[in-house]
Amino acid sequence: NLQTLRLVLCTQLLNIPRGIKYLISLRHLYITTRETSFLQKGIGCLTTLQSLSILRCENLTSLFEGAEKLINLRTLVIGDCPRLTSLPGGMKFLTALENLMIINCEELNFSDWQDFQGFTSLRSLMIGGLPRLSDLPQFACTNSNKLEFVRISTCPGIVDLRTWLENASSLRKLEIIGCPKLTSLPDILSCLSGLMVLKI
Repeated sequence: NLQTLRLVLCTQLLNIPRGIKYLISLRHLYITTRETSFLQKGIGCLTTLQSLSILRCENLTSLFEGAEKLINLRTLVIGDCPRLTSLPGGMKFLTALENLMIINCEELNFSDWQDFQGFTSLRSLMIGGLPRLSDLPQFACTNSNKLEFVRISTCPGIVDLRTWLENASSLRKLEIIGCPKLTSLPDILSCLSGLMVLKI
């Protein structure tokens, strides 16, 4: 019957329990471990999960498989994982996801952004501390009709926002912080009639 499990800032925790897949009622999971990768049949089996936070896993290089089973996931936070190079396969099936935060993952490769095309319910996107990111993910360009809040911080590779902003009709709040190569904002910004807060 366990619904919430917090293992945050457990910097000496070697790995999460092998039996975690049997927590069939788990809704909220927060993790800090020393693992380099998660169990193949672990987190991906938690079909009732609504929020998942993976924080300060300094040795983590890859996440879990089976993301396509997390059909109830609404919030995903990945932060301070400096060695993480890739995101889980099957992310496009996270159609219920409303909040996505990815921060301070210096080695994260964004060549697989196309796997995110299913993010049709996304309302909040926060990305920061991602030096390898050169453009906003394609899903934000095509499926941004519900996106209300976007924060882009410390992404030195970002140079243009035109393609993405053209479809961000529901945007209410936009924050751009620490993007030194971004030299201008497109004229399309004036068409965002619902925008209430702009922070640069």
